[in-house]
Amino acid sequence: MKAYKDVTRHNVDLTKILSLTFSLCNTIYTIAEKATANKEVCQQLVQRVKALEGLVRTIERQGPGQISSTVVSALSELSCTLGSASDLVKTFSKTNSVKKFIGCTRQEHKFSQVNEKLTQSFQILSGALQIEQGNMLSKVWEVVSEKRQDEQQPLPRAIGLLPPPPDQTPPPMPMPVADPPAQTAPPMPMPTGNEEPTSVFALSLRTAARIQLHYQVIMDFIEPILSIASQIYTLVETVKANKKRCRRVSDRVRALEDLVRSIKGRERAENSADVETVLTELSITLQSAQELIEKYASSNWVKRILKSSSHGDEFDSVNDRLNDAYQVLSVCLQVEQGNLLFRVFEQGSREKDDATDQKEDEEELKKLLVEYMKVQEETLESLRNDVKQIMEMLNKPSIAKEDIRMIKPDELQYDHPKTLFMTTSTSEVYKGQYHGFTVAIKRYTEPMNTRPREVKSVFDKEVQTMKRFESPNILRIFGICVQDEDGPSPQFLIIMEYCEKGSLRQVLDSGCKLSWTTKARMCLDAAQGLYRLHQTEEKTKVHGCIDSSKFLVAAGFRVKLGGFELAKTETSLKKSSKDKKSRSLCYSCPQTLADINHKYSKECEMYSFGIVLWEIATCKRPFKDWTDKDIYQKVSKEKFKEDLLGDCPEALGDLINACRAHDGFQRPSAGVLVDKLRCVVAQLEQ
Repeated sequence: MKAYKDVTRHNVDLTKILSLTFSLCNTIYTIAEKATANKEVCQQLVQRVKALEGLVRTIERQGPGQISSTVVSALSELSCTLGSASDLVKTFSKTNSVKKFIGCTRQEHKFSQVNEKLTQSFQILSGALQIEQGNMLSKVWEVVSEKRQDEQQPLPRAIGLLPPPPDQTPPPMPMPVADPPAQTAPPMPMPTGNEEPTSVFALSLRTAARIQLHYQVIMDFIEPILSIASQIYTLVETVKANKKRCRRVSDRVRALEDLVRSIKGRERAENSADVETVLTELSITLQSAQELIEKYASSNWVKRILKSSSHGDEFDSVNDRLNDAYQVLSVCLQVEQGNLLFRVFEQGSREKDDATDQKEDEEELKKLLVEYMKVQEETLESLRNDVKQIMEMLNKPSIAKEDIRMIKPDELQYDHPKTLFMTTSTSEVYKGQYHGFTVAIKRYTEPMNTRPREVKSVFDKEVQTMKRFESPNILRIFGICVQDEDGPSPQFLIIMEYCEKGSLRQVLDSGCKLSWTTKARMCLDAAQGLYRLHQTEEKTKVHGCIDSSKFLVAAGFRVKLGGFELAKTETSLKKSSKDKKSRSLCYSCPQTLADINHKYSKECEMYSFGIVLWEIATCKRPFKDWTDKDIYQKVSKEKFKEDLLGDCPEALGDLINACRAHDGFQRPSAGVLVDKLRCVVAQLEQ
């Protein structure tokens, strides 16, 4: 009975995921057509969505019985990415896309995140489908080797892959090894209804029931996905800004829609539980993509750009999630057009296309801004502030273009007198200037015997790792500087991004009033930093010490993850401290509290991050005045969670509670959390 219920749930979930995925694909296509800014990048995103849609439609044709849980999980991730892509493209289809662009200083990064997630969807779906193909061949061989009583039936029919033959018996399938013995088992007797059913017949009945229920679950997911995709296609047609990137999201959604429709058209026995999971997340991604594209299709797109400062990396995030779904679904189908679709998501061409889209969108956007200023300048006094913001944004040097490197002392400028704004037991931190950027300069105060050559060697190796973590939501490191390098006591400096508001904990303790929209944006910023850390490395990469002091807050309450940059280089520069402050248990997950030897994982880190989100929502300190013994008893034994504020938005509260779930399996991944938080922010901004 439990297996029967599991198959039913699997079938229903997969159908809903597929439906939601196709729906989000259509929405993205529609919104991208209406983008008035970033048109090229939107169109590139749309093309990738179309490729993923084709892969999902191929998976759909397999039927729920042959879609594994891995593929379903990838489809579920894809739906989240498509929703984020729709939301991003929507930003540039609205009449206020100019103002929205003004406030979005990281639009390129958002588009890049969307594209990366689309690529991940493609890779995951492709790999899962290859595994399913191998499992199917193993199943064929097992049936032959076991000499079951249904051997005399055509092999595909014996394992439930084909219906009974009409008149003729098809030729036997060639075996992958030596020919089986010549003896043939007697035909399997048909049940009369009076005797007890044989184990084979009973198994066939149970299998048929499970396949039927599994198929129904998948069908229930497919329709919502198709519906969201259709809405995305419509929205893309109305975008006023970021048109290229919105259309690019729409194209990728359309590719995913094709795959979902393929899943819908497959035989019932051909879809596995993995496809159901993938379709579930695909539907969420498409919802996020729809929300993104809607930003740029509404009548107030200019104001939306002014309010948002990260529409570029929103597109990147949506594309990443669409790629996740496409990669899992594509291989599941093993279709002839797989190679053609794969080229849409090939990293080299994708990055080249995105760079071209970005350049064309920026040129078009500049023209759009000039036209907008000419029309509004005579009638709107407030436009003068917009013009100032536009020029500052266009002339401001890009922090992303600065390499991490050894910095010469004469490249640094200090305020006079030098402004010391932070001290530690081993260092002093000053405010300064570097290549037009306001920076924080950390100077180590204790005398060291470290040779500059040794420090440079460690630094050069660590720079390659740090480049993989470049993100607007991760504290930027510019490099290190050695003063008096040839002298007896060289001074070592680390130059990093300056965050004027200090740590997140300092901001929350300051008593400043934060709206729920601002709090939700801060949660999204922090989640995007954690997502970049978790998904960058092939091998699992975790921060290892997440708490509110590890996040820094820049102007506009933009949150950045810090606390792990150039860790090896810093270790070589400072003396080890004998008085190591133990970390509070309030950030430890229930599993770590119960077993100190529990292996630290992304799930453990997500619990710690959930506590940080709770701090942002409440502006309180977690488990204030609690002893470690109290925390262990309440959290580990009694599954206790501190309450949120009564006026906390329900959707935001649900996500915070999900991150703090007692069972690590129930906590969301960083990618899913980013997609859902983006939808929450979009709803609060309306």
